Amino acid sequence: GREDVPFDVFLPNAIEPWFTIKDTGLGLSKEQFETLYSTYFDSTKTSTNAQDGALGLGSKSPFSYTDQYNVVTVHNGIKLNYQLYLGMDGTPEFDLLSEEETDERNGVELRVPVKKDDYREFEEECYRVYQWFTVRPNIHGGSGDYHYVREYETETYGGCLLINSLGKRMYDPGLYVQIGNVLY
Repeated sequence: GREDVPFDVFLPNAIEPWFTIKDTGLGLSKEQFETLYSTYFDSTKTSTNAQDGALGLGSKSPFSYTDQYNVVTVHNGIKLNYQLYLGMDGTPEFDLLSEEETDERNGVELRVPVKKDDYREFEEECYRVYQWFTVRPNIHGGSGDYHYVREYETETYGGCLLINSLGKRMYDPGLYVQIGNVLY
C-alpha cells in the first residue's frame, strides 16, 4: 500500500541479536495473518504481476534459518504479536502472544533471532539483496562499511534485464536475471 516508502531493516548486534524488517504498509488483520501464515502456495499476490511473490512462501522463509521467529502486525488500531515456530512434526505453527489497542501506524515487523557468528553474513546479504530494489530500505546498525554498490553490465533479452556482475561483494561473476526487485 506504500510502495514508494522505504521500509526499515535492523541488522543484528550483541545488544539486539536479531534481524528485523519493519514496514509501514497496510498491516495484517488477525484473519489475514492467520490465513497468510497457515497456507502454502497461495498468496495475496497471485493475481498480479505488479508485486514480487506469488507462492505464499516468503512469509515462511525465516524457517530456512531458524525454527522460531516473531511477527508483530498493526492493523487499524489493533496490535497483534505472534510467535511462529516449527511444530513437533516440522510444520509451521503460531501462537498469538498478545492483542491490544494501539495508536501506532499500520505495518508489519518481522524479527528473526540470529547466531552471533552470522551477524556479518546477514549484513553482507542485506546489501547484496537490497541493492536491486527500486525503493531501497533504510538499513540500521551493522559495521557501517558496506554500501549499495552496483558494478555490473546489463543487457535486455526477451523483456528481461540480464545482469553480468562485476562486483566482488555481491556475487560470483556470472549472468543473472532481475525480475522486479529480485535478482536470480
